Amino acid sequence: MIRHPHFSTTWALKSHISFYETIANYRHAYVIGPFDEVIEDYGAVIERVNAKLSTRFSPLDHTEDNVGEIFARIESLNRAKGGGLVEEQIARPSAAREELKSRVMDELEARRPGGPIAKGEAIHSDLTVRQTGERG
Repeated sequence: MIRHPHFSTTWALKSHISFYETIANYRHAYVIGPFDEVIEDYGAVIERVNAKLSTRFSPLDHTEDNVGEIFARIESLNRAKGGGLVEEQIARPSAAREELKSRVMDELEARRPGGPIAKGEAIHSDLTVRQTGERG
């Protein structure tokens, strides 16, 4: 909803639920990396991928320099695609996205009782608990 503000909340929720209901059937073939872990300790995600899928990817050494290099690469790719840098659309954390996320969350909270929000939260909980053994 942040990257594509023209999508309605209802459409975004239905799409989110449909996607995660579909991938739930393929748990054996992927590893979930919760957003906070991906941006704070991506090496741990890579280690789980290696353990689960018998791969040998090099885990990221999560230093400030390495993360800065990754963000610079993301920005470069984003510019190459569209010619500019739109903070609301770039695939990395930013203050602009946090502000928009807060507004979107307020809108979603207003719809919380039952319905698609509850269903989406249940799917998220099921997938993350089965993958990490923790709720979140």
